[in-house]
Amino acid sequence: MNYHILSLLVLFSLSLASCSSDTQSPRSTVSGDVTALPRDAFSVVELSGPTAAGSGAVTVPEDAVFSYAELQGVQVLAPDSILSIRWVRIGQRLPDGRREVQSGLDAGETVLASPQLSLKDGTIITVKQ
Repeated sequence: MNYHILSLLVLFSLSLASCSSDTQSPRSTVSGDVTALPRDAFSVVELSGPTAAGSGAVTVPEDAVFSYAELQGVQVLAPDSILSIRWVRIGQRLPDGRREVQSGLDAGETVLASPQLSLKDGTIITVKQ
């Protein structure tokens, strides 16, 4: 099997395992690293007005989305201040500089407005005042 395909399959399997809250407590994935970020480094996932399909669309700032191979992701800050990567399905680019998220996020979640890929899953984030 091609090495590139195999590495993508492994990455995808690991990302699915990290999304499952049934098998792990959120604290079991904490890396122990603590990083302080300014309040404006975060953005709340929004629900936009009606789309062509008739319902609102979940949206994030366009800069919040990063790509890895053929995958798109965002860095999500959980209510317990732990950062994780969430793989999402991205839809259309909106005129207000946001991107539609077809699956993988819910309105009201918090994402990094500009991904910092040097931060690992499980990093504890504190907010600078």
